Amino acid sequence: MIPKISIIVPVYNVEKYLQRCVDSILNQDFQDFEVILVDDGSTDCCSEICEKYREKDDRVVVLHKENGGLSSARNAGLNIARGEYIGFVDSDDWISPTMYAELYQICDKENLEMAICGVKLCFDDEKNDNIYYKSEKNKIMSRKQALKELFLYSTFGEEAWNKLYKRCLFEKLRYPEGKIHEDTFCICEILGQCMKIGYISEVGYNYYQRENSIMGLNKKIPSVDKIESVRVVLEYLKTNYIEIYDESLYNISSAPLKNISSVLGMKTDKALQYKKELKKFYRCYIKDIMKNKNFVLGTKIIIFSLTISSNLTKVLDKVFLGKEQNERKKTTGN
Repeated sequence: MIPKISIIVPVYNVEKYLQRCVDSILNQDFQDFEVILVDDGSTDCCSEICEKYREKDDRVVVLHKENGGLSSARNAGLNIARGEYIGFVDSDDWISPTMYAELYQICDKENLEMAICGVKLCFDDEKNDNIYYKSEKNKIMSRKQALKELFLYSTFGEEAWNKLYKRCLFEKLRYPEGKIHEDTFCICEILGQCMKIGYISEVGYNYYQRENSIMGLNKKIPSVDKIESVRVVLEYLKTNYIEIYDESLYNISSAPLKNISSVLGMKTDKALQYKKELKKFYRCYIKDIMKNKNFVLGTKIIIFSLTISSNLTKVLDKVFLGKEQNERKKTTGN
């Protein structure tokens, strides 16, 4: 019998967290699913844990493969998924008992290609847990509205794991292997196939924050994949939704600047490559940035300097950072 949902879980060296993740899926109120555990060449006890789940629950499918990264594992799961809908859960995260029931219900009732739920950031110290994003009420969005909500208002993110997708969205689409920020690469192509997208009020996905995760490490070490993925988004919007491109250019194109102060002082090969690609990136969009009213003068100067020399940017960054700190002291008294 073909399941309604295929839930794909990439697994790599997460023996400490895997049981919590899989149990949260198997204990869903919605039961018509298969869970595909893709063991991506784990070197700990994950392979054995996956097999134990397969032995005790016939909804569990296990696929063992050589290590290829998150995208490779997701793609392997997509290749064998049988469900009418597709879901993803990262193996160190967990979900609420009603998440897939609520997502499936709105998809089925409203004939949606995709539905989204809210996300909670979870820490070892539960006192720091907080809502990442959520919708105040259930709502249905057009493709254009969803693109605005994502890139202009940031009411949800591009992450794959808090969403339910019609399987047909992945008929010709796979995640880019060998890259991080894979969700940013794919989100426009996914939304571009959707007529209607649902957003439910339930905060159903628990996003665990651990120091040695891929994205945790990337907060300290810049990746050119971030720049490339942002370029993919901007080109899609510029080609298909020029008004959203203009309105959200600041939000999107500022993303590679997030750690720029620390990156400017780095001289590792990876940091030098990042600065080189950043120069290329901003040279492509400098005209649009300079005439865009959403960029303040200081940001425009920093970006323009990056198109010339990162050494110049390093000097200017200290100047503007100093001004910001002085202004903050004046307003706070600290």
